[in-house]
Amino acid sequence: MAKSKYVMFVMTNCVPGADVEFNDWYDRIHVPDVLKVPGIVAAQRYKLTSEQRRTTRPNFGYLAVYEVESSDLRGTFAAMNEGLKDAYKSASLDPDTWAYFFKPVGRRQVKAVSRPAARKKAGKAASAKGKKRPVNPSASRAKGGAAARKRR
Repeated sequence: MAKSKYVMFVMTNCVPGADVEFNDWYDRIHVPDVLKVPGIVAAQRYKLTSEQRRTTRPNFGYLAVYEVESSDLRGTFAAMNEGLKDAYKSASLDPDTWAYFFKPVGRRQVKAVSRPAARKKAGKAASAKGKKRPVNPSASRAKGGAAARKRR
């Protein structure tokens, strides 16, 4: 069965005054423990910024986003529960946490960035040398083009 991609959002807080201990534990111990669980493939942590669109602050100050690839999400839950049941939990972690899995509902969209001035400048430099500028310079290097041979 093909694996599907998910993200798990985990929102947490540390107990008051324990930010340093909390972040050290989370980065050095907890995230590596979670990444040992089959199906959890990546993790990134975030801290809530003071600048927000709304004036009301959410109840959580930290967010961990885990990337999950699994053909059996319930099995991943079970593996996570089993793999983390004896894991060390820092006293700096506020026990009130929020964790949910999400699946994509559309394709990932990326903003197209146009840099016409840079392209124009590169094209002029290449034509001044009498050379045709490749459409994709990295593709030319990968195929063993002149740029790749010069570096060898």
